[in-house]
Amino acid sequence: MLDYRVLREVLRRYGEALETPVRTFSIGGRLFDFNRRRYLVGVINLSPDSWYRESICLTLAEAVARAEQLCADGADLIDLGAESTLPEARRADVQQQLDRLLPVVEALKARGMLVSVESYYPEVLAACAQAGADVFNLTGLRDCEEVFKLAVQYDVAVVLCYVQGETVREVSEFQFSEDMIAAITDYFRDLTARAARLGLTKCFLDPGLGFYYANLQDSRQRVNYQLHTFVHCFRLHPLGYPIFNILPHAPEIFREDERRAAEPFFSVLALAGWHPRPPHPRSAHRPPHPSGAGSLPAVKPRYALVTAGARGLGRAIVQHLARQGYALFIHYYTSQQAATALEAEIRAAGGWACSLQADLSRREARERLVQHIAAVTRELHVLVNNLGWYLPVRLPELTVEQWEYAFTLNCTVAFHLIQLTLPLLEAAAPPRRIINLGDSACDRITARSMATPYHIGKLGLHVLTRSYAQLLMPKGITVNLISPGFLEHSVGPPPQHLPAGRPGHYRDVLAALDYLLSEAADYVSGTNLLVSGAWNLG
Repeated sequence: MLDYRVLREVLRRYGEALETPVRTFSIGGRLFDFNRRRYLVGVINLSPDSWYRESICLTLAEAVARAEQLCADGADLIDLGAESTLPEARRADVQQQLDRLLPVVEALKARGMLVSVESYYPEVLAACAQAGADVFNLTGLRDCEEVFKLAVQYDVAVVLCYVQGETVREVSEFQFSEDMIAAITDYFRDLTARAARLGLTKCFLDPGLGFYYANLQDSRQRVNYQLHTFVHCFRLHPLGYPIFNILPHAPEIFREDERRAAEPFFSVLALAGWHPRPPHPRSAHRPPHPSGAGSLPAVKPRYALVTAGARGLGRAIVQHLARQGYALFIHYYTSQQAATALEAEIRAAGGWACSLQADLSRREARERLVQHIAAVTRELHVLVNNLGWYLPVRLPELTVEQWEYAFTLNCTVAFHLIQLTLPLLEAAAPPRRIINLGDSACDRITARSMATPYHIGKLGLHVLTRSYAQLLMPKGITVNLISPGFLEHSVGPPPQHLPAGRPGHYRDVLAALDYLLSEAADYVSGTNLLVSGAWNLG
């Protein structure tokens, strides 16, 4: 029996998971904001064996007409299946699936629709991706790593399904455990980690409620399991991925002529585990609940964005902020594997992180990056502009393209990101900090025949820091510059003479960062904090 007492107990035990945001990502160039709204998926089955008879389309014209009607009714994505999952249904091999799917994928993409393709064959998914498919609905683990690589190659999202078998067509009896959601969580934790190691983070989690097992033919047992899973599926949120729910029909309960009524009934349960306001991740350093103290107010997290945060100094900054309980947005450009591994490391330690890819040399990519952040939170507490690009080319050999690219990465990006994130910074609770990463020589004008646009860009960043510091101090937002000298992992051979007797360590930069983030630095703005061990003082 599902009543308020059951729901009250679920919330008492697991309610904190409701406050955990999930990642947002783009599908087919469209941003999907899973923390602020839910999306509808329309289904078209191209197999004559499907039990969902209203969805069966046996010709291209029927499929196109149904897709257009589904989109008119509010569907955001059209999911295509070429093989029924019913135990008695005929198997469709690779060529049969392609013959059914490809014409429909091409036709729907020509009409500007977002398309998902269901299969467990990598060959089918690869061909559909080439035809424009935006999502792989993966119904088996047999070749999952090959599919993950294809998804990264074609930049498609993947629906990960909970299947007790190599594929959905190779299952027998469903194995129950005392807490099925805990078991499903373990399953997806392992599967998303495998995906992340291969660079795939655009994933949905499907609890697999639409699949058929030999011992789930009894309607009472099956519907009870489906009810329980819907009520508890929000417990998957701490994994950081959006949930993909299929709505059952339960004809034995709702009767054949009323089975469409089952979908809104189950949809209420599916939506009950979603907060329509921007949620907040749990701080890695939330105080423990003292014995007998009851529920403590949630500690509101502090969000930080670090550009070029997957490797080197940026990675050290991200790890340092994560240890202090910040919720991290980790920007990267090409270091996807390093970024996803760092994100997984922070989540495994109990923190919250989201890796975001962007080529920040492009204006639209910078805007999209901040849109992703705004889809998760209305507040940003710390912006660390760590991105820089050192091109060791002499001035006479520089091209105009190299000049513009280097100056953009070393100065323009910081200007534009401050401009874009300012509404989020202004909305956040103090202290609020903008920290730019400079260079040990960015405080003076000298001749630079090598890497000229780098040095001019860092000099400009120094001026930009002081200018924004003056503008934003009345708002309580400080803007400062940290300028490292030669670090242990700097480009090129070490200088012959280092006054400190050693290169700088990341911990030296992190100590400066700690000071500027602290409340003790509330009155410090517009400064250039030189961390060079007295090297390169001019």
